[in-house]
Amino acid sequence: MAWCGRRRIDAIAVFKREVGEEDWGYNTMTDIHIEVDDKQVRIALEKLIRQATELPMMSIATAVRNDIQDRFKTSTAPDGSPWAPLSPVTRVRRRKGSDRPLLDTGTLRNSIQVLEVGRDSATVGTREKYAATHQYGAKKGQYGKTRRGGPIPWGDVPARPFIGVSDDAMENIRRLIIRHLGG
Repeated sequence: MAWCGRRRIDAIAVFKREVGEEDWGYNTMTDIHIEVDDKQVRIALEKLIRQATELPMMSIATAVRNDIQDRFKTSTAPDGSPWAPLSPVTRVRRRKGSDRPLLDTGTLRNSIQVLEVGRDSATVGTREKYAATHQYGAKKGQYGKTRRGGPIPWGDVPARPFIGVSDDAMENIRRLIIRHLGG
């Protein structure tokens, strides 16, 4: 800073006018360097990304399994429709005398399990051989004949869908995901 009489003169500005900024290579602008420690922000963002990409698949699969097993109590399909009733012949042949479809021994209901869990998928089902017949139905004799020549199955088996995701299960899954994301 320089003084000329009573006037203060910025020496740099005068010098720049006289010599020229290009020649001198001096920039009068003040560089301000601000350093932000964003470690906490990055950690929070990484956690949010992880939460969004790593859904709680085991919890979701367990909710679906429980929903399927619960629907055996009400004899309803995932869409809420009732299962076809047992035929009079089937009722007579039942071991435990139950008239509820798919619940003679409880083996099928109890076989529903989480079969596989991945990062973004899960499989819920059963390994019982006869499950597909109940899920999709079958016509009398569709699978051939017994050694004695009888049809397999011995009568028409109506479809009684039990594997699937009901509206109630979807609502439970939605709540699980929202809770997982911190909402």
